[in-house]
Amino acid sequence: MSDNRLDEEEAVFEHDVAMIIINKSFEERTAYDAARYAWRVNPEVIGQADYILAVAYGEIVGVFIADQWKLATLENFPEYPNVAVEGRFGFVGRDAPKEVVQRYLFKRIPSEYRRKGMAAPIRYNYEYNLKDKSKTRKGFLDSI
Repeated sequence: MSDNRLDEEEAVFEHDVAMIIINKSFEERTAYDAARYAWRVNPEVIGQADYILAVAYGEIVGVFIADQWKLATLENFPEYPNVAVEGRFGFVGRDAPKEVVQRYLFKRIPSEYRRKGMAAPIRYNYEYNLKDKSKTRKGFLDSI
């Protein structure tokens, strides 16, 4: 993380992103390993994200593409032998392209995604309707 969080620029999202809050996990693992495993998500919804942003204490510390979401089982994630969790998912992915990483890395997530009391570890800047399979960027309708 950068030295002075007050000086960090706020990210402006130009893509559909899922933000995964990894505060404590990031102290023990890489951003990728902390972000990729054992979340209660709907893979169809989170699968709509163009990028996965790993966020530690309000700062984007990793930018990834999730190639595939899988059940969090020992079979799918043998590198996590002690944390296989029923009903949770993890992703297999890779770093985002350099220009996308440069756009988001070490910037603060916008204030509406880091309000005091927000407990959800996964936050989206879009809404996905499972019924009609449509996606809407949050904030877009607010600006009309």
